[in-house]
Amino acid sequence: MFSFVYDLFIDYYDKGGLIFLILIILSITSLAIIALKISQFFIFNSKKIDSISEKFESDASIQNIEGFTKKNDKIIDNVSSDILFSLADVINNNKMSAVEKDKQKDFVINAKLKHMETFIPSLEIIANVSPLLGLLGTVIGMISSFSQLELGGDLVNPALLAGGIWTALLTTAIGLVVAIPAMVAHHFFEKKIIDIENSVQNLYLVLDKRGK
Repeated sequence: MFSFVYDLFIDYYDKGGLIFLILIILSITSLAIIALKISQFFIFNSKKIDSISEKFESDASIQNIEGFTKKNDKIIDNVSSDILFSLADVINNNKMSAVEKDKQKDFVINAKLKHMETFIPSLEIIANVSPLLGLLGTVIGMISSFSQLELGGDLVNPALLAGGIWTALLTTAIGLVVAIPAMVAHHFFEKKIIDIENSVQNLYLVLDKRGK
């Protein structure tokens, strides 16, 4: 199996050249980012924040954030706990006006969620660049094929020309294969970030309502 994959890689590399190698590197990078973000969103997501909000809102016995986090330590991880205490600090800061609290709240949310956005823009770059690289490889391959056609004159083998065009189109196909998952993942993760932001905004309202 490994030998087959290796031979296929070498064959495609011979046909696609440096552009094929760059596209493979972009593909590996994209898959690594997707795997990393999936693991992050599995641990910390909008459903978890919504669950914390519901528990906090429904539990009338809660006196403070410390007691709440200890009581619900099974669902509250370090990130959630950090967000809870940071939002509570904003709410309990009596030196700030309502407008200042709102600005500080947005600042805290953006700062706490910044690590969740890491590498997501890279997926967009890969999704945009990969098809262009593939197209560049195709154009270079077509130039080479038609150059051979010109040099061969009437002696050109149609099968050889068709093979050259097939090789040229290979990089475009690979570019699209790399770009499509990266684009889908980029939009998916951006939606997840928006969902988390909305959930944290709602959590702030719940905390503020209880004056915690």
